Amino acid sequence: SEAVVLLSLRIIRPYKGVMVLIEAFRRFPESRARLLIAGKPYDRTTDELVKARICADPRIRYFPGYVADSDLQLYLNAADAVVFPYQKSLTSGALILAMSFGRACIAPRLPGMVDCLSEEGGIFYQANDPAGLVEALSAAVSRQNELAVMAEKNLRRARFWDWTGIAKATMACYRDGVAAANDTRR
Repeated sequence: SEAVVLLSLRIIRPYKGVMVLIEAFRRFPESRARLLIAGKPYDRTTDELVKARICADPRIRYFPGYVADSDLQLYLNAADAVVFPYQKSLTSGALILAMSFGRACIAPRLPGMVDCLSEEGGIFYQANDPAGLVEALSAAVSRQNELAVMAEKNLRRARFWDWTGIAKATMACYRDGVAAANDTRR
């Protein structure tokens, strides 16, 4: 119950930064921290690399394989925060899933992440800063009491992205575009 459980979930691909996360976590000596990695590796080499890098750290648990939709809640319920160590990102369905599940998030300050996640719901770090992810992991542990508040803010924010909210935002965009076009014609 004192542990801070961090989660990396879904398909393990190189651009998603799982190897970077493992290395950052291993450089982070906090004994209360736990890292769960659950998901299907992109290929056998990726699986072997993950296994080789985590073997020396008992704080890391690896659950390789496809995570069925019905099992997502098992991992998300176990997590205090979900980590997105992406090297690049346009958008992230996994980020929105974590937010809609009411979880705090740790993410790089990349356009697709910043567009979805607010400072109130997560901990950002500079993706190109080698120490950035380690500092973000440290912040999550030191701010353990705030993670539930962040999670609640994410849940409220994600509720906006239902079909009605998306339709309203789309209509507002079209109205603004039409208004701007009409203004330039005058």
